[in-house]
Amino acid sequence: MIVASQPRAEYPPCSAGVRQWTKISQHEFAQKVKSVISNKSLALSVIALAITEQPSGSSLGGYNYNHYGVMTDLKGGWGSGIKCSVPSTEGAGGSGDRREKIRWFAAFENEEAGIKFAASKLQGRTGTDENGKKLAFASVTNGIDWAKLHTLKWLSPGDKEERIKNTSKMASKGANFDTAAQLYG
Repeated sequence: MIVASQPRAEYPPCSAGVRQWTKISQHEFAQKVKSVISNKSLALSVIALAITEQPSGSSLGGYNYNHYGVMTDLKGGWGSGIKCSVPSTEGAGGSGDRREKIRWFAAFENEEAGIKFAASKLQGRTGTDENGKKLAFASVTNGIDWAKLHTLKWLSPGDKEERIKNTSKMASKGANFDTAAQLYG
């Protein structure tokens, strides 16, 4: 049974024909991010986020430049930068209840708009790890810390604090930050 949600009013459905699958190589994406974001840690965080949320082999996928898993039917709003919303089923990855259901995802005008949106949402997000260490996407320098931030400040599972203690999962997810650093050059 497919359960349909509704996008928030500030992110109305895109007009017919706007929904398009966009794919870009990870290398090309990293170079675009590098040209748009001057803060290296923040740029690496955006690249790692895309690799984590929408990997497709050595490329990144997503509808309308949304390589970040940004949903527009959640309780909290995202602010400006989203063009409209497109319906899609959730992927098998991610956290929480993954039953097949239609969700609404952000659509961006172009690749640069999506990059700027992701950077603006990560810019001020900070967290504290299980040892009390302060972490920030704009200053993170290693994969483990990035993985903890991603879990604490991007995802929405109820057991965030427990998840960041799983060193093997954090190392696995943190490898995406290391890949981002290699792609960035």
